[in-house]
Amino acid sequence: MIASLLIWSYIIFFSFIYGATILDLLQHLFNLSQDLQATSKALIALLGLGCITILACLFSLLIKLGWLAQSIFFIGGILLGVRLLKTHRQLFQGKRISIPWLLILLAILVLLTTLENGSHGISNPDTGIYHAQAIKWIETYPAVPGLGNLHSRFAFDSSWLVANAFFSFSFLGLRSFHVLPGAFLVMVLIYLLGGTYRLLKGQISITDVLKSLLIPLIFYTLRIQISSPGTDFPVQVWMWVVISLWLESIESKTNEVDRPIKAEEILIFVFSIFLVTVKLSSAPLLLLPLFIFVRQIRRKPANGVKLAVVALILWAPWFARNLILSGYWVYPAPFLVNLSPNWDWKIPLNNVIGEARSIQAWARIPGHDADQVLAMPLRSWLKEWFGNLTKNQKAVVLGAILSPILFAISALTLLRRKIFSGSYTYLYVVGYVGVIFWFYEAPDIRFGYGVLASTVLLAGTPLLAWILQKVPRQKYVIFGLIALITLYQAAVFFNSIEFKTLESRIILPTDYASLPTVPCSIHGMKLMCAEYYNECDYGPFPCIPPGSASKNV
Repeated sequence: MIASLLIWSYIIFFSFIYGATILDLLQHLFNLSQDLQATSKALIALLGLGCITILACLFSLLIKLGWLAQSIFFIGGILLGVRLLKTHRQLFQGKRISIPWLLILLAILVLLTTLENGSHGISNPDTGIYHAQAIKWIETYPAVPGLGNLHSRFAFDSSWLVANAFFSFSFLGLRSFHVLPGAFLVMVLIYLLGGTYRLLKGQISITDVLKSLLIPLIFYTLRIQISSPGTDFPVQVWMWVVISLWLESIESKTNEVDRPIKAEEILIFVFSIFLVTVKLSSAPLLLLPLFIFVRQIRRKPANGVKLAVVALILWAPWFARNLILSGYWVYPAPFLVNLSPNWDWKIPLNNVIGEARSIQAWARIPGHDADQVLAMPLRSWLKEWFGNLTKNQKAVVLGAILSPILFAISALTLLRRKIFSGSYTYLYVVGYVGVIFWFYEAPDIRFGYGVLASTVLLAGTPLLAWILQKVPRQKYVIFGLIALITLYQAAVFFNSIEFKTLESRIILPTDYASLPTVPCSIHGMKLMCAEYYNECDYGPFPCIPPGSASKNV
């Protein structure tokens, strides 16, 4: 845990430095008057983490992510930090504020819960199947042409795996640390706790109610993912940050109302574009930057062009890695096959189509033949899929399905309030499009918590905020709500503690699992093949599930 805290501090500090630099550039680029000091420091750090991830993708095209890449990053961060001290010294000066004791207790509990769960063993099966090996490839070599032919999932080019490799510090010889998710969650929680602080101070807004509700939701749905470098966790949590930012932009009354674009809109644009590089399931979220882009083209075309350039810069290293690993601009996306170059290492089209179909089939009914599952009528597979869900999961799905009713009730009740503008309705529609996209493409509940919960929250939070504003003895009711969240967080923390392994985790978090493998050979190339459920995990290298290599190898 001590090592986790040290690495978290390193990641958060340099994320803040790089984020402040990038935001300063964006503010000059779009002529924003808002000073850096007015932007949440947590959001600045999240912006920095996203940009560092893209930078790491760029590094990985040329060199392995070892000591050289980290040295360049470190020296660059120090130089940028010195510059910020000269130009924006106020960024490093704390503000004296009175923090309620209940908020302090909640903050301590969420930090301890994140630290405890982040040091556990990895429970995400995909980490053993390909996350860990993909990270080791990135740590060991620059992007390898055609690597997806060795194991198709190595071509699932998530920038989040690149970021995990960048901050794994495997070159130190201790182990490959997988603590980035914890550092990321700390940044998000600081941002969300800001909403709780304002609630306790009597400043009730829909945004701050939503932020407070997201804290227990994250730990309820995703806490076991904090120790894994998997891609579902960052996409869903970052999506909730984007939604909160959209609401902030709607509710903001003073933030550059006379200007064509707000700082929140730029952050929404950057975060949404970036999340596509983390996982393609976030694609529906692109409807938000599209809205911003179209509005800027109408208001100030120059800003629209600048936004397009920003998107291209964010996507370019990711596109390049996709092309190198698989031969496709985006993998697995068969519809882009005609736009992809015909390189020798290009994964055969049949394999790409088969991969996309197997993902869809497995998400519907795991463990069955893909062709049989995809040939089943909707009613047949839907019945079995829904029957395989737990009671809690069924409640989440049904809540999302019925959320339009709750949204209609909220809209009719609060018809005269500004919040139910076209922008808010558009946000809810985007959330529901995300649900439909998830259901059609890969309806595994693990992939869908973000969009499913979003529809329910967006439908019901305005009504809850209105009730909190109207309820008698408002101060005590809000205190009671935050107290309940704090009690829940305490229960989550104590239920999370693994006392048997606690002593071994005090200094270092739990390492990757050690799983049995056997020597094997593919086209004369010697490597290791997994024995247990196709999982190689991190240790044996190179290692793949048996029979996973393409004929192109």
